[in-house]
Parts: sequence; structure tokens; C-alpha cells
Amino acid sequence: MRQQLWHRLRHWQQTKPASLALEDENQQVTWEQLPHLIETVTDALAPCGGQAVGLQLENGCPWVIVDLALLSRGNPVVPLPSFFSQAQISHVLNDANLQWLIVDQPPHWLQPALIQQQWSLPLGLSLIQLTPANSALLASQSSRLGRGVAKVTYTSGTTGQPKGVMLSATHQLRVAQALADRLAPLGLQRHGCCLPLAVLLENVAGVYTALWQGATVVIPALSSQGWQQSRLVDWTQYLATWVCFQPDSLIWLPAMLRHIVQQPDLSLLKDKLTAGVRFIAVGGGKVTSALLQQAQHQGLPVYEGYGLSECASVVALNTPFDNVPGSVGHLLPHLQAQCSAQGELILQGNTFLGYLGQPRSAKRSVCTGDLVRLSSSSRLTVYGRCKNTIVTSYGRNINPEWVEAEAEAYPTLQQFVLLGNEHMDLTALIFSTALEDDIIHSLLALNKSLPDYAQVRRWLRLVEPMTVSNGLLTSNGRLRRQVIQERFQTDLMASNQSKLRMVPTTAITNNVAAVVGTDG
Repeated sequence: MRQQLWHRLRHWQQTKPASLALEDENQQVTWEQLPHLIETVTDALAPCGGQAVGLQLENGCPWVIVDLALLSRGNPVVPLPSFFSQAQISHVLNDANLQWLIVDQPPHWLQPALIQQQWSLPLGLSLIQLTPANSALLASQSSRLGRGVAKVTYTSGTTGQPKGVMLSATHQLRVAQALADRLAPLGLQRHGCCLPLAVLLENVAGVYTALWQGATVVIPALSSQGWQQSRLVDWTQYLATWVCFQPDSLIWLPAMLRHIVQQPDLSLLKDKLTAGVRFIAVGGGKVTSALLQQAQHQGLPVYEGYGLSECASVVALNTPFDNVPGSVGHLLPHLQAQCSAQGELILQGNTFLGYLGQPRSAKRSVCTGDLVRLSSSSRLTVYGRCKNTIVTSYGRNINPEWVEAEAEAYPTLQQFVLLGNEHMDLTALIFSTALEDDIIHSLLALNKSLPDYAQVRRWLRLVEPMTVSNGLLTSNGRLRRQVIQERFQTDLMASNQSKLRMVPTTAITNNVAAVVGTDG
């Protein structure tokens, strides 16, 4: 499919040469210019031969041009998220045996001793050959990527070191083509990239899909949007940026949607944004129907989707003409799905080449770990993670994502994680800047909406938010539950009453019949 992409780019070059293909706050690239820029950068990358190349750049036109040039050359691309810790970067360099790196400015972890040679590239970039002397940092083994690998995307995962998911060009472009076909009736002309391009979702579902459609890809720097590392910290700046650039489509994470919907001080900018944007895909975690309906009521055209890196990002997606809130939409046509006896989603079709360093398989089924319902028409509804199920002392099985999704209805509960087991009452870890009385009021209201066996009994207030940088969230904002459990294990001990608070029992319905016995 690589050739099909170049055919599409040439088609847009011939049919609308003066229209914009790429745009950021510093430059604009027309369809006439884009193929020439790709060729120029392709030629400049000759020193790295066919080896894998690490990419650590700020969002912008250069990121996309270099990515396409490496795709054209056949060099495997290894995006390095700027929010990865130094330990994670070291792991990736070692795991992928990276000898080549492209940067727009020297990253904080790149010491002079690691640089063997450096070349200037077009677009103000630098190509760096990492010195073989850094044996402690770079593995000395030969490349383990093998044939056909176009991209290695590192998922920070829920535990441990990042895993390298190996994808071919066909894997990525098949998703882009399927999304372009599904969204074609909307006639989208401008897609805004508001997630890091080092994250596969924006790279494939954002950039590649828009280019396939012949739409303009708008790519302002993350810093100019109000991002700091992995977190959006200036929401006014974020919305003002996109009001200025006037996109037709965006991709949001659930946390972004929740904040924008629930913050009244953003109403004016939000109204200006909704005047132009026509499609906002929301993915990367569970979204409640109530939040989606609230967003729609405010004029935000939000539609939930579902995906995973092992399937090159998007797996299913709702659209304005095929939308069932609560579901994540119909599967993309290149995928086949089934459910295990336990309800776990198993996917085949457009699945990855394997994890770097593990044996590759010609045909791979992906056991997603997600509990789902799959309709006869391949519409997918996701309930939570198999391994996250909490079994209470009364034998009730509770999926924490269900309670956490319900908690999203309460803005006071800014970050909310539910923990528990046979020996520990259901306990919420909460980060909030609100007063304690307001937090308790929200917990009381939450418990009133839940059955007895799923109500929160205790809560622990966190002194700082859970982030990627402190190791408690994955790169796409998902909870690293095992790490969270281990980090706060001492605080969660029943004897530690100095930090733990009890939720008032007056709000808990005492329905004994509902909690006796086991699920079945």
C-alpha cells in the first residue's frame, strides 16, 4: 500500500497543487511542494542506509515530512515521545538498537559523548549517528527488526518497560484508507493534530487519513497548544489555538473531552470551536454515554471509537450517520473479531508483526484483554478490562472502569481510581483541587447512583495528579493499575486511618440480598 499512498499524494499534487497539504504556525506546504520536500529529505537521509531511525521532534510540518521520507526509503521509524522518562528512552534505544536519530533540538538526555557524527538536514533538522562507544546505552546486537517493519511504536503499557509494537506500512495505511472511506461522506477538509505525533493514534488516524483524503493537516506545536510533556495544562490556550486554525476534525482523549465539557469558564471558546469543527473522534479509554450526550448537547460533534497499537490504532468508530452512544461503532472492514467464552475480544486481520525481541508470527490473533459485546453486524461495545475485575469479599465481580466512568459525571472528582479485593473494601484514590466537603458530596451522589455492592466505602486523597511523568499513567492517559496499587499499598492498609477517609454510611443502601452470594 506504500505505492498507493504515493499515488494519492501525486494525485492531489496534480489536481489541487496550490491547496495546502500541511500547515503549522511557522510554515505552509502546498500539495505541489509536498512530494518535492519528501524527495529532498529522502536524499539527505542517505547516510543512515536502511537502518532504523529514531524521531524526536515537536509537532509540526517537519515531523510529517520526515516520517513520509523514511517511509519512502523503507527505514523503520521509531518515534520517541518527548514525555518518556530518561529510563524509558534508554530502554527504547537499547531495545531497538538505534544508531540514528533525527531531532529539531538536542534532547535533554543526549549527552555529547553519545554523538559520533552529525549532519544538517533540510527544515532545520539534524541527523545524528550515535556512537558505538555507548555500549551501556545501545545494544551491540544486530538489528532484530527484520523485513517489512515500517514503524516501531512503543506503548508505555500498564506495567514495566515500554514494548515495541512492530507494524508494516500496509498495517498503517490500511487503517488510514478504511477511515478515509468511512468518513468520506463528511467531506472533511482540515484535520487538526492536537495529540503528539509520536502517539500512533494521531500519526495514523490523523495524519495518514487526512493525507489519503486530500485534506489539509494542521500541526501546531504542542507547546503552543498549552501542552507540557504529556499533559494539557492551559485549556484556554488550547481552545484558542484551534479556534484560530479552524479545523473540521480533531481527535481527543476522554480526559480532554471531560475537562472541556465540565469547565464553564471555557464556554465562549468552546462555542466558537463548535461553529466550525464537524467531527471529533474520542478514544484511548472508556467514555460514558452521559458524557457524550452532555457534549453533544453543548454542540460538540463527538463520536467514540476504539483501537490499540497492535492493530495500527483504530479498530472501530462511530460516525454522525452511524452512531450508537455507549458502543464504539462498527469494526473497520479489514478486521475479523470473535469473543472468548469469558467475553474477551479477539481480533484477526490487520494485526501487527509482533513485539520487538519476541518471535514473529505470519498470522497473529490479538487477545485484547477487553471485555466486550459484539453484535451480529460487528458493532462493538466495550465494558472494561478482563484483568482489572475486582472480586469483593462477598464474591461480587466488579469492573472498576464502570464505576470510574460513572465518577466522570462529577467534576469535583478530577482523577478517580477504584481499587479493592477480597480483603479490602472498595477504595477510591482521588486527586482533586476541591474542598473535602465537596469531594464527599460528590462521593455520596456517586454512591447513590450505584448498587450497594459497587459503592465506594473508603477514599484516599492524592497530593499530586497521576501523570505519565510520575509513572502512574500510560502515554495515552490510561491508568497503570498495578503500579498505582504498589505505589499506594502502604496508604491503603486498613490500619492507616490517618490518611484514609470513610465515606459516610448514611448514603449506602443496605440491601443484603444484593450482596450475598456470587455472580452467576
